Amino acid sequence: MTRQPHYRINEPNVVAENFGDEIVAVNLDTGVYYSMHGSAATIWKLLQEGQAVDHIAAALAAAHDAAPATISADVDAFLDRLADEKLIIGTASPAVVPALSLPSGERQPYSAPTMDLHSDMQDILLLDPVHDVDEAGWPLAADLEQTPRVA
Repeated sequence: MTRQPHYRINEPNVVAENFGDEIVAVNLDTGVYYSMHGSAATIWKLLQEGQAVDHIAAALAAAHDAAPATISADVDAFLDRLADEKLIIGTASPAVVPALSLPSGERQPYSAPTMDLHSDMQDILLLDPVHDVDEAGWPLAADLEQTPRVA
């Protein structure tokens, strides 16, 4: 995939919530949700702030005890995965470029960004409770093969 200088969260198709040390993002088009910890959560937060790819890699390199080239390659690979999952979209430039404050203090051990994919609730997340239920009502899905959908 061609690296973009900036990415943005694919809103409104993707929603995310910060649970302290974990980010949970949901792709509402696919019904798949993702769990991100550590450097992956940091990358997501910096994307939400509108940071450029180079700034994201620099922030991680300043905070962790790994070679900047390794971190940059890991960031690129992780952004490719986020883009493949349609969680982010490449842009030419952000609307506003916020200032990036690099962390100071002791550098932390580094681990490559990873993301866990969960599809166990896909059917429920994709269910349209207004149109995909029958007379029994929510949360029972209609048999869509036998119930024609009205547009």
